[in-house]
Amino acid sequence: MQLTLPGATVAELVTALTDAYPDLAPHILDDDGALRSYVNVFVDDTDIRQLDGQATALSESSTVRLLPAIAGGAPDDRETARQEAR
Repeated sequence: MQLTLPGATVAELVTALTDAYPDLAPHILDDDGALRSYVNVFVDDTDIRQLDGQATALSESSTVRLLPAIAGGAPDDRETARQEAR
């Protein structure tokens, strides 16, 4: 999904996003309102951890991507078969 939202910084943009889509807030923000540790934010392909974090300045041409980390995967069929055989 692509959106155009206001914000001079990443923090302001995240606020605009969660104001526009309140149901999204619990998925990307913790109880203190900080970005959850598993949410990766990139500004123009650079992780904000390498920039100024949520204080990273944005321009009108900035592209911001929020990517939740993904973990897990398909179970190993051999392990599943061993467990079922027990």
